[in-house]
Amino acid sequence: EGWNTDGIGFHRHLTQDLKFNLLDKKAVILGAGGASKAVVNQLARHGIKTIVINDINKDKASQLAEKTNKEFPKCNMSFVDSIDKIDIKSADLLINTTPVGMKETDPCLIKEELLHKNLFVYDLIYNPMETKLLRLAKNIGCKTSNGLGMLLYQGTLSFKHFTGLDAPIQIMKQALEEAINKL
Repeated sequence: EGWNTDGIGFHRHLTQDLKFNLLDKKAVILGAGGASKAVVNQLARHGIKTIVINDINKDKASQLAEKTNKEFPKCNMSFVDSIDKIDIKSADLLINTTPVGMKETDPCLIKEELLHKNLFVYDLIYNPMETKLLRLAKNIGCKTSNGLGMLLYQGTLSFKHFTGLDAPIQIMKQALEEAINKL
């Protein structure tokens, strides 16, 4: 039996810890890989109204949008073939699910003028703790988060699946923070 705990971990971190209300909101997703699929599933499942997705693999992104629209008819998901064509100004949530940002030499995928201070920017990357995207968003007043909370909660869910026991969340959180600080 297989489980994917990424999406549930993301949802728990976003809604419980960060207090983001998904109902009737618009999200922009960068990337259409496995992590994106998990995130999109949870957003659509829990009442987000609109999702716009972009990926360099246009077929993968358009297929994910089509599948999501079939499975979650109350969620309107669309694919946009260029980041510059996405109306981020009307979005409530921007999520980077790509690996772009893990290296210091990586570009920032979003231009500063596309961001606005009421936007919540979530980058699944947690190493580095603050990507160029998060730094840019924070500098203009956006609320931001990296993916460390998602990693924590997907890990606690995996622990429960493997052992049948509740995970020691505080111990796991402390261990994650210590490990990240050593990198």
